[in-house]
Amino acid sequence: MITVVNRLQFDAARPELEQGFLAAPSMERIPGCVGFEFWRNEAQGEYLVISRWQDRAAFEAWTQSEAFRAAHRNTRSAEGGSSQLSVYEVLRS
Repeated sequence: MITVVNRLQFDAARPELEQGFLAAPSMERIPGCVGFEFWRNEAQGEYLVISRWQDRAAFEAWTQSEAFRAAHRNTRSAEGGSSQLSVYEVLRS
């Protein structure tokens, strides 16, 4: 299993970004996805997008899918920020 963390940082909170994530279809329907969370650090304009996958192949298949492209089409709310993606192998859960 792997956990993917996407750290999004802005100067302030982004309500439009939050609305986009909250309105998105559930990740539970994506093959190989075993968990998804969207976190906010109110004080710092920081968000963490946490997803758990059966394996790296499942995550990579998602990033190459039409569903991924559709989910990321309207990313204007992320403009002006930075993104850092990290992938972790789960050794014990």
